[in-house]
Amino acid sequence: MEKERKQTKLQSVLRVMLCFALILGMVSASAISADAATVTKVKRKQTYSGGFEYNTISGYTSSNKKVWSLKLKKVSATQVSQVNAKMRGNYLYVTWGRHFYRLNVQTGKVMVTKKKLFKYTPGGAAMYIDASGNLYIVGYLSRDLYKVSPKGKILWKKSLDNSLCWPYKIQQKGDNIQITFEAEWSHRKAQFRMKDGEFVKYID
Repeated sequence: MEKERKQTKLQSVLRVMLCFALILGMVSASAISADAATVTKVKRKQTYSGGFEYNTISGYTSSNKKVWSLKLKKVSATQVSQVNAKMRGNYLYVTWGRHFYRLNVQTGKVMVTKKKLFKYTPGGAAMYIDASGNLYIVGYLSRDLYKVSPKGKILWKKSLDNSLCWPYKIQQKGDNIQITFEAEWSHRKAQFRMKDGEFVKYID
């Protein structure tokens, strides 16, 4: 009887250990699966046909597995694209014509939509997202520099001087935003305060 009791106890212990191992395996498998689906980059496919521009934006994992896609409505074709996209962390900002969207990078779900946020389409835009999720944007097709909150609210707007042409890059320099221009007759760089958009200086 004593031997049978010991065997029964041992079997119970083994069953508990087996169940625990199975649970750990399930948790590990779920973690691996979730990690494998983490979006680390966004790509835009752009085509032209019949005087229109067509865009599809997709999120991919580090191993180039497509997780989601968002097909945008067509827009009139111009000398530069009317669709722009910029990602930082879980923020993905998309401007389509005069419209503004914020997407969840991991799911592709549109979280914020602001129709006709911009007075003119910021086509071919240079974009920058700060640590608080604010978007700074200026485009070839508009002379306006905007700071837009994550909720799609315009925090400030500044019209650029006529001597500043063809912006193609925005970056942060301390408390300022620095824009680089490529027109030969333009100032090469100009800085503006991030908090209010006030002009700081030219850098030639």
